[in-house]
Amino acid sequence: MGCSKDTEHINDEKPFICGTSYLPPTCPVKTCSYCGANMADNAKFCESCGKFKVCSYCAANITSEANFCGSCGTKVTPTIPSKIDTKEKDVSDIKETSIPPRNFIVNFFIEPKNTKKIFIAGLALVCILVIGISLIFINPTGMFDGVRSVIVADPAADVIIALEEEDYVLALMLAHEVEHEPLQRRLENRLETLEADFRAENRDFILIMSEIDIIRAMNVDGLSNTLQNTSRRIENLNSSRTAFATAEAMFQNSDYPSAIAQYRLVIQDDANYEQALRGLQNSISAYRTKVLELADENIERGDYAGAIFALNNGLWTLENDSALTEALNLNKQSLVNNAIASARSSIDIGNYDIATFALNVALQAVPSNEQLTRMLDEINLIRPMNLLTLEPVRSWDWNPNETRTQIPLIHERGWGTNFISEAEFFVDAGYSFLRGIISADESLNPNSRMQLFVFTDDVLIYESDFIQRASAFDFEISIAGARFIRLRVNNQPPEGSWNITSGRFSASDLFLIR
Repeated sequence: MGCSKDTEHINDEKPFICGTSYLPPTCPVKTCSYCGANMADNAKFCESCGKFKVCSYCAANITSEANFCGSCGTKVTPTIPSKIDTKEKDVSDIKETSIPPRNFIVNFFIEPKNTKKIFIAGLALVCILVIGISLIFINPTGMFDGVRSVIVADPAADVIIALEEEDYVLALMLAHEVEHEPLQRRLENRLETLEADFRAENRDFILIMSEIDIIRAMNVDGLSNTLQNTSRRIENLNSSRTAFATAEAMFQNSDYPSAIAQYRLVIQDDANYEQALRGLQNSISAYRTKVLELADENIERGDYAGAIFALNNGLWTLENDSALTEALNLNKQSLVNNAIASARSSIDIGNYDIATFALNVALQAVPSNEQLTRMLDEINLIRPMNLLTLEPVRSWDWNPNETRTQIPLIHERGWGTNFISEAEFFVDAGYSFLRGIISADESLNPNSRMQLFVFTDDVLIYESDFIQRASAFDFEISIAGARFIRLRVNNQPPEGSWNITSGRFSASDLFLIR
């Protein structure tokens, strides 16, 4: 159905503008494209089926077979009005109520009532643009380094971008071409970012320290303190995290001393700090129990020294622990009491050496114990001292004018020589008696005789009988107040014979008694 030349067009004198209130020219249609009913030439809807015969968007004519409008391309979706008005409507009513605007944006700006809205929206857009551009150019946090470097040449920002991309060679090259003052601020912000990333565990310690080393190699003036402090904080935090991981492993392996030592290295700045405190308390409790059990095992065996050793080791780790300290003091006193009782038993049977040994062993476990040292002093006062263990102040044999540095009276098989011998000792008036056993060496000639003389402060106080090889006797003489003691051995061979191998005098058991 074509349009005739003499057809009257609505608003034909005005040009068609899409989306406005003006409608395109329409042509008369005689039948409905849907139901075939006759229709008026200027009708927009079929009076029989109520469907439209024009495009719902641009009001152009469409055929019944078309799926899309040939004028604007809108898909044809027939709709039935809820109420069909059979009255004839003029074109102005149709265009106001039935046909939507073709272009909303153009229509919006053309309508006079939207002028104020347009102004407000434009003003808001301008403000947003001003704020955005200001942030990009001021850039206080370095967030817009990449954008700003594209808009405006910013070599300092290029350095940061190279660091972020881990292109460290390029970063060093660019840094040498940038002024230090703007670069310093950028790098300070970068160091803050690195530290924040490490605290959040977003980057590996080695990678972060590698970048810090690159920044340090740039030698930027005024950055050394920030570099040093940032590196120290990151390294301390990394050491703390390592200590925490090690402590956890040591605790699982029941190595409580090592776990305690590592837990104590976790710093408050570490996110693991609270958990480390709990781990430390658990390790201390477990280790204390273990030490007390070990001490009890030693006590059951009568090994008080072993118990003290275990408790001292525990206190090395758990310094000032009240439970371990109390157990240590009790075990020390038990050890001292046992050592003193054992020493007194040995003294009662005259075995001073065993008594002294028992006390010295106890002193190794409890050094400087007053009870033990006092007992040792008592033993030294009452125990006999072998005279021949003292160093002589003068000694000689055969020739009184020839002084010897060694005692000539002591030999492998006896005491004294084959001839006259003397030795003098300084005792400083500290002893009351000299006690001993006198006998002749087995190598003494059966016919030879020997005799012992004792002098105190050059006064002869004792002269023994002649002794032959088969004889022996005990003696005890008073030496109270004497400062020097001199012993003389006189060997008298058979008449007419001076056999120098006739023997020695066996009197090695000579003791000073207080």
